[in-house]
Amino acid sequence: MAEDAVAAGLGRGGVIAPGTVIGPYRVERQIGRGGMSTVYAATHIALDRVIALKVLLPSLSGDGDFVERFLAEARSAARLDYPHIVPVYDSGEIEGLNYIAMKLLDGRDLRAILQERRSAGQDGLPLDRAISITSQAAGALEYAHQHRVVHRDVKPANIYVDDNDRVTLVDFGIARALDRASSTLTGTVIGTPAYMSPEQARGLPADFRSDIYSLGVVLYEALVGRPPFTGEPHAVMHAHANATPAVLATVPHGVNDVVQRALAKNPEDRYQSAGALAFALSNAAGGQLARQALATPDGEATDVFPDAVTPTVVGPQAGPAAASTSANITNASTQTVAGTGAREAAAPAPTAARQRLPAAAATGLALVLIIAAALAWAVLLGPLASKDGRLAVSSDPPGATVTVDGNKLGVTPLGAHSLAAGSHEVVVDKPGYVQVKRTERLQARATDNVNTTLTPLPAGDLLTVQQAIVAKDVGAGPNNTITVGTPVTSVRVNEEFGMVVTVAPKPIAQQDVSFRQEIALLDPAGNRLTGSAPVNATIAKSDAAGKAFAFTFHFNPNSDGTIPTGTYQLQFLVDGHAVVTQPITLVS
Repeated sequence: MAEDAVAAGLGRGGVIAPGTVIGPYRVERQIGRGGMSTVYAATHIALDRVIALKVLLPSLSGDGDFVERFLAEARSAARLDYPHIVPVYDSGEIEGLNYIAMKLLDGRDLRAILQERRSAGQDGLPLDRAISITSQAAGALEYAHQHRVVHRDVKPANIYVDDNDRVTLVDFGIARALDRASSTLTGTVIGTPAYMSPEQARGLPADFRSDIYSLGVVLYEALVGRPPFTGEPHAVMHAHANATPAVLATVPHGVNDVVQRALAKNPEDRYQSAGALAFALSNAAGGQLARQALATPDGEATDVFPDAVTPTVVGPQAGPAAASTSANITNASTQTVAGTGAREAAAPAPTAARQRLPAAAATGLALVLIIAAALAWAVLLGPLASKDGRLAVSSDPPGATVTVDGNKLGVTPLGAHSLAAGSHEVVVDKPGYVQVKRTERLQARATDNVNTTLTPLPAGDLLTVQQAIVAKDVGAGPNNTITVGTPVTSVRVNEEFGMVVTVAPKPIAQQDVSFRQEIALLDPAGNRLTGSAPVNATIAKSDAAGKAFAFTFHFNPNSDGTIPTGTYQLQFLVDGHAVVTQPITLVS
């Protein structure tokens, strides 16, 4: 009966009618449709919670590859718990329909925002808003990359922006988790052509830096209203692989430099993390944003007073980047003062095009402006009157997760956050590096800037032992392979045996792992009898198969022809620390 009800609710093209019940969910309305799925606003009936229900198109449900790709989105997104990544609640198959249940987001995607501005004849977003949106998306990517998930389809349509300009990254439908085997073969083009990295356009595998390139394309479009390359899809893909994007002449030079580096053709020439991109963008734009915070919308005063008095009210701009330093506040106060003299001389002369208001209206408007100025000052000075302190955290390298008193605040570089004055436990943690834990005492109305240099974890903490075997007939095979005979737990005097150890980098390794490897033989009392000299070795961070090390031994009798029997220990050491110990018993 339930299947009949769902079938009855399916319309032309597999669209589900409002009111149709699918398992615990009741469909309310369709809110989006893509090449693989349709998205509905739905209600979890038992919880009375409105969610977004993404349903694979029924025409694709019989295709195992599409079903796997669809459900891979749920697996990729479900492992990511971050404020700027859409939460996934549930996924599976109900009555023949494959679905993903996730949070229903407020707002709209960045594509719609940019299209609206283009329709209004506007080129891109204001600098501060473009940088704020891009930086939040970079934080989401940094977190995903730390968890070894590559999005592979970063574009404005997958960046949701709410009414407060809070960003959420969505649609991990073609994301790939690096610690699982990928079904995507080299030569298969994955992504959206207008935002595709050069390596994706060539059909090569995508890694973290491919997302950084795509985010650079998003930033480019956010700044000037169009992506760097437009046209027929194949032509756009060819341009991404071969052409140089035009210089952004309308943005500060430093910001253009950041964009151009993010769009480098060679992944090695790009920023090596999304956090590094956000940090560079913040530094490049800082001075320009400070100047914008003190500028009037059109750069000049508007005549609403008699000629002798032409005040300019300067306040913070709307948006998240409107904060000013104390020096900027002082400068603003000098511009806010109405007067004659030099200030009057600098003001443009009134023209016929400018309408003067009647005296009563001018007086009323003056009062409004004075109140507005007072409110602006209250906004600017509010933090100074608060009893809270502020905490800002940066790290080298960036991209570390910051937790304060057990609550995750974000990823470095982390702007100033208001916290109650007093002591707080601050934890800075990045995979592959030693965790930093410290106590910071915040003073009221003061900002504490925490700058920390992260220390890479010891090599032994970055490696995992995949296999350790003690066996006979250990030797070299063809093509640098190692041959292994019958595993043994005991040997006799002068009987040759060997040990083979295979180690691989852990997922937390952020770079190739270099270390000194050696083998040691300990007697039954735990004393070192012999061993190899330390030898330098390196394992690539992407070498999931690992690297094998082989050693051969035999027990020689003492000068009197005897040797103690018993259980000995073979140890494989990394930088002088044993990472694996295998017993071997010497029998008579």
